[in-house]
Amino acid sequence: TPIQSAILAGDAATGVSVILMDRGLDTGPILAQRRTPVEPEENHPELSARLAEIGAALLAETLPLWLRGEIEPVPQSEEGATLTRTLQKEDGQLNWSLPASELARRVRAFQPWPGTYTSWQGKLLKITRARIAQPTFEGLPAGQVAFGLFKDPNGIEWPVVFPVVGTGDGALELLEVQLEGKPVIGARALLTGYPQIAGSILGE
Repeated sequence: TPIQSAILAGDAATGVSVILMDRGLDTGPILAQRRTPVEPEENHPELSARLAEIGAALLAETLPLWLRGEIEPVPQSEEGATLTRTLQKEDGQLNWSLPASELARRVRAFQPWPGTYTSWQGKLLKITRARIAQPTFEGLPAGQVAFGLFKDPNGIEWPVVFPVVGTGDGALELLEVQLEGKPVIGARALLTGYPQIAGSILGE
């Protein structure tokens, strides 16, 4: 899960490598590398597709040079090497006490598997696209949904265009969701069909 792990860690950049295979797991010497930034709201399928294109182009460039003996393999350093782990379904359950920044990364990293989800009135609610809310909606309890006008602890009212959910630090703005048994829809449409979700606590 290297692509998911890069998003989850909040890495500013990732990339691809062309290596020679050896007996280890991705431990062979490097023939070529190419870095690319991780875009702020890029999710796993989007980044995966982009890396596939970069990797294919890099391989096409590298093979002729290697066959002509024009590349000197560079041994990999063990310093800083990390292993990623297999994702489990339960990894996708959102814990609203975590910071909004981490929850937003989870939503981006865990598409399409294991997906990110919570519950509402006993039904599964998948969050398929979200981002850190601005402003941070200080004072909104973790897991509580706000929509319409939100009054902060200073008495200032903020218009809420997309539903936001309070977290342990800041708020998460929901962009696309899927209620159990329903198709994926824009989060604002969910409020149209289920206005009672505003003010409720997700995950209870």
